[in-house]
Amino acid sequence: MFIVEGAITVVLGFFAYPLLPNYPSNTKWLNEAERALAQYRLSLEVDGDTDEVEESVFVGLKQAASDPKTWLLVLILTSAVVSMSFTCEYCVACFRG
Repeated sequence: MFIVEGAITVVLGFFAYPLLPNYPSNTKWLNEAERALAQYRLSLEVDGDTDEVEESVFVGLKQAASDPKTWLLVLILTSAVVSMSFTCEYCVACFRG
């Protein structure tokens, strides 16, 4: 069942990807006032630097995959999940006898 749910999520993710905007300037469901407010708030956060990237999303993915801190975070999170699930599974096995 886990594989089926995961596969459905991946398929829906591929369909949802084109619907997600990159910036407020190309968001279709905001009106002009909301779009201007969102752009103003973003400009306050980045101190006026523009963030319009012309590169592909895969350039950022390659940068993240080559960063050792990303893999350290993956190791930490995986270790936490494995240690928590081991404790739960071990307790269930002990109670079953």
